[in-house]
Amino acid sequence: MAEMRSPSERFNANPMQEMGTAVKEKARDLAESASGMMSDVKDKAQEWASDAAEFTVQAKDRVQEYATSAAHKAAELGENFTDVIRRHPIPALLVAFGVGFLIAQATRRMS
Repeated sequence: MAEMRSPSERFNANPMQEMGTAVKEKARDLAESASGMMSDVKDKAQEWASDAAEFTVQAKDRVQEYATSAAHKAAELGENFTDVIRRHPIPALLVAFGVGFLIAQATRRMS
């Protein structure tokens, strides 16, 4: 048996269906938009991670260059210092004695 509807119920059924369809379409559009936004966010995060990795490699290389340069300069300074001591042993000994004496005096006063 078919259900009997009044004319006002039949009139309201069609707009309700249209509204339901419109809501479904809007929800689908929002879901697609959100999916696109998430894809953009993912792409941007990957780009930033790549940039950070590249920056890290460049920083590591630069630090290694500075460390190597500093090690060479320290070795050169040590060679120059040793050369000066060999050329002038007595003044070097007197300077070492004077520095040792000053350090002893300073630590004695602190105690």
